[in-house]
Amino acid sequence: MSIRKPKINSWKEVKGPVMEDKEDIWRKCNLILNESIKRCVERSLKENGNLIFTPLSGGVVSSFCVAEMNRLISKSSSSPKSSSSPTIIHAFTLGGGVNCPDYQMAKIVAGNLGITHWEYLPSPKKIVESRDLLEDLLGRAGITSNEDTQRRHIPIYLIYEFISKFMGNLGKKCIIAHDGLNELLGRRFLSLHDRDKIFEESPYPWKDFDRKYRFEFHVGWQVMQECRLPFIDEVAKHFKIKVIFPFLQKDVVRYISSISITDRIFHYPVFGGEEEDISDPLKDMASLRFLPSREVLRRESRDVDSILPHDFFKIPG
Repeated sequence: MSIRKPKINSWKEVKGPVMEDKEDIWRKCNLILNESIKRCVERSLKENGNLIFTPLSGGVVSSFCVAEMNRLISKSSSSPKSSSSPTIIHAFTLGGGVNCPDYQMAKIVAGNLGITHWEYLPSPKKIVESRDLLEDLLGRAGITSNEDTQRRHIPIYLIYEFISKFMGNLGKKCIIAHDGLNELLGRRFLSLHDRDKIFEESPYPWKDFDRKYRFEFHVGWQVMQECRLPFIDEVAKHFKIKVIFPFLQKDVVRYISSISITDRIFHYPVFGGEEEDISDPLKDMASLRFLPSREVLRRESRDVDSILPHDFFKIPG
């Protein structure tokens, strides 16, 4: 079989390379996230009737998701076809008091959105009791039980235990969780300070940034898949509940994975702003939900898995 050789063309016949506009990239991402959250809300309502149960850490990801759920419900409630029974979002935060920034910010977000907010502040005794129950659950998830893994997973166990008991009293079983988006966007790994330091001190900043980011991205995703999510699965089985993840749906993972790694965390603002400003795409999208400005600008915790404030979470011996 002969291969047809391409015809030699004039330069006038050549069109320039098609470059997708950054604004289009993140607007499409915003639509895909919205659609995924909508599907999970519909699934939750099918399981729970007119009730939605979800953790609310006070970080940008959980606040973004809860704000979008609230927008969808408000839109549905205003429809002429809506039922007479209103949908209620119950958001749960682990921690509390003036020394817990997570709870304080979650309280602001919940108040701003007008949703029902519940605080759970476990006692030191409860933390010790939970630690004693963890070894079996960690083992089932394929995680070695030691002081470090217990510290990382006790907050997950406690918040799901609290939500499951609340739901159990109402005969409900489905929770919407927010895991995955920080890992997909790489928001866990490099703070603004880390990025600024690289660009101030490195002779090859873009190269060093990309190298460090790729390494941290790979490790963060691996830890989530091999530790956090299997543990959540085991906790869900233990409490006989169902957990669904809007940000770990195939279309969400596929699309965000197609965005260049650098663009996921380090880019010019796509929804307005000065050209020299550097923005976070998720915070740009969160700002469209009219979340409090303090929330939109709040730096993420450097402790990847802990929900409780670090100074509080000291497990007694």
